[in-house]
Amino acid sequence: MLNNKSLRHALPQRVPFFYGYVMLALASLSYMFTTPGQTAGVSAFNPSLRETLDLSLTQLTGMYALGTFLASLPQTYIGSLMDRYGPRRVLIGVVIMFGVACMFTAQVRNIWMLLIAFMMLRMFGQGALGALSSNTIAFWFDKRLGTMQGVSNIAMAVATGTFPLAFLWGINQIGWRGTYTILGLILWVVLLPLLWIVYHNYPSDLGLQIDGDSIDADTELDPVSNIGFTLQQALRTPTFWIFLGTIFTVGLTATAIAFNVLPFYLERGLTEYQAASTFSVQATVMTIALFIGGILSDRIQLHKIIAVSMLVMTLAFGYQVYVDSLQDAYIVAVLQGLGQGALNSAIVPAWAKYFGRAHLGKIRGFVATCMVAGTSMGPFLMGYTYDIFGNYSVSLWIFTAMVAPFMVLALFAVKPELPATQP
Repeated sequence: MLNNKSLRHALPQRVPFFYGYVMLALASLSYMFTTPGQTAGVSAFNPSLRETLDLSLTQLTGMYALGTFLASLPQTYIGSLMDRYGPRRVLIGVVIMFGVACMFTAQVRNIWMLLIAFMMLRMFGQGALGALSSNTIAFWFDKRLGTMQGVSNIAMAVATGTFPLAFLWGINQIGWRGTYTILGLILWVVLLPLLWIVYHNYPSDLGLQIDGDSIDADTELDPVSNIGFTLQQALRTPTFWIFLGTIFTVGLTATAIAFNVLPFYLERGLTEYQAASTFSVQATVMTIALFIGGILSDRIQLHKIIAVSMLVMTLAFGYQVYVDSLQDAYIVAVLQGLGQGALNSAIVPAWAKYFGRAHLGKIRGFVATCMVAGTSMGPFLMGYTYDIFGNYSVSLWIFTAMVAPFMVLALFAVKPELPATQP
């Protein structure tokens, strides 16, 4: 009988195609499993949390903001652990802790426990597991990275469109506490064995080359993985800051809207399930945009795709101010799906393509820190302005003004030259 170690090394030899496709499937599944910690997933539980804990909208969004901000702080460190120990070990630890986070959330009894729950969900789910899943694909593909990353993003779009509805069904059947408990168990039972048995860090671990390219006697395995900017070098480039500003701004604005989507649309006359159905529309359009955008990102300069995506996002936020019917809500969902799909198809592979893979963990960890910090501010800003002005229009106009400049700035985010001195 094969033990775990023997089984792990036997699996790749049994696969009659490039093992990177197995890793793509596993990374995509891991990415989908971040949904309980993503805003789209958490938002399904918000009405239940407010009712059970007797919270105002400002209190709920305030705890979400603070918890998300605290979750952002260790992301750079988690990324550096990936560079040091390899993705597999860190992923296993992250999934274990994400399961613990779901279990803890199911036991929340007061506002301070809720703060800890939000922090853990965002730290291990939206932050660490999302970044590590994306990095995995970048180590196995280069020439087709955009296309492969697009496939993974499509899987995440499907999860975003379907999982919140499944969460609502679970809440109605067994309650929100039971639903989060089951989510934690699913993480452990499904994902952990796959990471333990199937996951391999790099193609070179199996004697393979990135993209499945042929190997001869003079070929150095995975040369691309050893080339790239350090975090300090990347921080000196304007392109890095434009990309980071884009991620931060979209994280702030899109998260705020997703977090408040149920109360926003209920106020505009929609039912709870009609409001939740906008996620499905957005996810469907995003899936199409990710598929097309992923292919284009291997053929077109990535910063140009990002510029177009920010134009569409600006239109989406501006139009949302005037929503007063289900049809309007679906139009907004279509625009947001197009914008976010195009953005993700370009920005996710951009970190590896523009800054290399040698220090990708630390670079993506720093990016995750800033992105998660941005997502912490948006929901609170939207909830706070609502409590002051009595409507969501003020925050939506603020969001529109924040996003608009990046449709121009992105045009200047050209690929930087690799410094001559490598560490």
